[in-house]
Amino acid sequence: MPKVARTKRSKVSIYLEEFPNETFRSDGQVLYCQSCDKSVSIDQRGQVIQHINTSKHRGNKDRKLIFQQNFISTSSASTNKIEYTPKEIMCMKYAPVTSVDVERSFSRYKAMLRPNRRHFTFENFKLYVVSNCFPHEDYDESE
Repeated sequence: MPKVARTKRSKVSIYLEEFPNETFRSDGQVLYCQSCDKSVSIDQRGQVIQHINTSKHRGNKDRKLIFQQNFISTSSASTNKIEYTPKEIMCMKYAPVTSVDVERSFSRYKAMLRPNRRHFTFENFKLYVVSNCFPHEDYDESE
């Protein structure tokens, strides 16, 4: 009896079950590697295994895992408290604070915003904030 050819949908579901620890996703027709951001050929099982064993795939998978761990650890509730009085906050309303978007053209600020700056904490960021604060005429420090 001749073999019945498998449909793409069945091949994709078999590969998803066979490699649960990999970062594959599917729409039913295409096997997509989320680590590498590209589709993987499903014609032969060996092509899927070959993709999994490439150094690029392993490196991307590790990098995404580390990024996800860093994101989870840094995205928790912020404990940084701003210690300004309401009057000081009102005075800052019209303070000419230099925008980081404007400063991206300067290499000093470009280096500050690069994604490989993993140890760039809020405390370090305070040292880089550029502000031009001038005392307001109506502001009385004794209050």
